[in-house]
Amino acid sequence: MKNCDEMVSSLLERRERYVCEQKKKRRIVCGTAASLCCVCLTALFAVGVRNNGIFTSPTSLGKTSADAVYPGIKDTFDERNGEFPDSTASNNKIVIKDGHAAEISYPLKEKAISVYIKRLNRLREKYFSGKNLNVYTTVIPDKIYYLADDVGCPVIDYDALFDNVSKEVDAKFINIADKLTLDSYYTTDTHWKESKIVPVADKLLEAMNAAKNEALSQAATLSPFYGVYYGQSALPLAPDSVEYLLSERLKNATVLRADKTTKKLTEAKLYYEEKINAGDPYDIFLGGACTVTVIQNTGKTNGKTLYLFSDSFGRSLAPLLLSDYDKVVFYDIRYIRMSQALEIMPIEPGSDVLMAYNISAIAVSSNLQVD
Repeated sequence: MKNCDEMVSSLLERRERYVCEQKKKRRIVCGTAASLCCVCLTALFAVGVRNNGIFTSPTSLGKTSADAVYPGIKDTFDERNGEFPDSTASNNKIVIKDGHAAEISYPLKEKAISVYIKRLNRLREKYFSGKNLNVYTTVIPDKIYYLADDVGCPVIDYDALFDNVSKEVDAKFINIADKLTLDSYYTTDTHWKESKIVPVADKLLEAMNAAKNEALSQAATLSPFYGVYYGQSALPLAPDSVEYLLSERLKNATVLRADKTTKKLTEAKLYYEEKINAGDPYDIFLGGACTVTVIQNTGKTNGKTLYLFSDSFGRSLAPLLLSDYDKVVFYDIRYIRMSQALEIMPIEPGSDVLMAYNISAIAVSSNLQVD
């Protein structure tokens, strides 16, 4: 008969074997589950990537479904290994070439373009009809448009995009792409430089039968300017500086902007130098995002008004469009419903209207609140 010590030892051995067996079973179950999870996640990733157009085959680019990539790809990847050429750095969809950083804006879905065109046409139909307005539109290219060939990355077919907007939006299309270069944009940011877009403004003014800008001078240079890519890129970038322009007309202009709370127009200014040290230094222009901004030309009394519908790019463009207008009214209907914007500043008959949006805004054009 076993003594007490032997019985305890036997019991402990059986318990140890039981624990080991249970651990082994758990490892098998967990391993199997992990494998299944990996398989599922891989499958989901592949489907998601495929649906987002990364694996889109050339033959599928001609499809007209809502999920088709719009309207094609200019594939300039290195044919040897599918990588970016030497001297080009890339991370987080941001490419850097000779100190210029840009985000790859490919792909752009046909559905986004369709929504954008419908929104602009709805805007004209509901709010511009019967007012004898001259309506114009343009597309502001992304910086990658001027960098893609050198960098070697996929880019949307801008020519096809311009053609589509020109034909389908009920407005006169003005192509400004030829008035921009890579140097028109900040090296560390997505936006264009006000000091470099006078040719753009003059082309728009000429197309709208308005006088071009008078002599403009560089009023100030502010630094350092850390653009959006400076923080997004893990690669080293040198900061920019910001230059803004003034003329006698702009020096004497008065500015009003809608208060966020009361929605009433309050006194403002063209340039906020103190914003250079703020979270977004591009807010130097017109003080940052605002639903309705009015720039009044104290030296003009011809009764002409320009209504500018735009995104953040419009903040540095609006002052340069004042030359031949009594006032420029800048609506950013990403932040306010159109009906509410008109309560702040209604549209006067016989005026000019310009709708100018960047690719990033077009991609999420459902944010344009045309009610």
